[in-house]
Amino acid sequence: MNNRLPEVLTPTSESYIFQVNQQLPNFLSAFYIVGSIALDEFNPHFSDVDFVAVTNHLATDGEIEVLRQTHQEVEQHYSRWKLSGMYLLQNDLGKSKEEIGTRLVFHDGNLKLQTNFDASPVTWWILKNGGIPVLGIDPRKLPIAIDESYLVAWMLENMNTYWKSWTQRPSKLIILLIDWGIQWTVLGVARQFYTIREKRVITKQRSSEYALSVVPQKWHRILKEAIRLRAKSAGSLYRSRIVRMLDAVNFMKFIIKSSNEMEFL
Repeated sequence: MNNRLPEVLTPTSESYIFQVNQQLPNFLSAFYIVGSIALDEFNPHFSDVDFVAVTNHLATDGEIEVLRQTHQEVEQHYSRWKLSGMYLLQNDLGKSKEEIGTRLVFHDGNLKLQTNFDASPVTWWILKNGGIPVLGIDPRKLPIAIDESYLVAWMLENMNTYWKSWTQRPSKLIILLIDWGIQWTVLGVARQFYTIREKRVITKQRSSEYALSVVPQKWHRILKEAIRLRAKSAGSLYRSRIVRMLDAVNFMKFIIKSSNEMEFL
């Protein structure tokens, strides 16, 4: 097993690979760990085991059922660490989900065919530059071209759609009253802020530290609060959850506006 993989995740990965290879020989050609783990920042409180599985052919109905059973058994034995990822062909790597079409995806304990999955330039950047090969060749040798301008354009679109919705929709504003919502949104936009400026992808923790070094002092408290929540540390910097929610909303608005204008004051 690759020594970059956190030791606590080795049994989960080994069990999955062993069972698939035993029951479906020659089905998998590669299995890569991506996400925060591939960026060398495994968070035991929040990190899923994000993966990209490369298969030699599209799964048949029978093979899908075997994979479903395998995932269920792995989750039963190693319930703390959740696998989450997609099954792709070699020629799919580097493409958008629109170009790829329907593929098999495992997420939140469910295995199903779908068109909406995480085939984004962020995923490909992480795979190419930091992917952990549990099975298969070194991902740096994969024929994936990373277009920096496309990466930034994708980030800006995502910022102005998904992340902007967190500042407008009542259902999402309610989620900002809980701890999870604060760390998810504040660190999420901080990460995109970094990529838009530096044309690279790093973890939420490191991007939030970067943001602290460049954004005005008025945003430091909400950033530090989000960092605290992700680390599961005690001692909130806020007495009021409503004030904290409003700070998070205004911080997101500031980051979105600054990213659009490329003015980082």
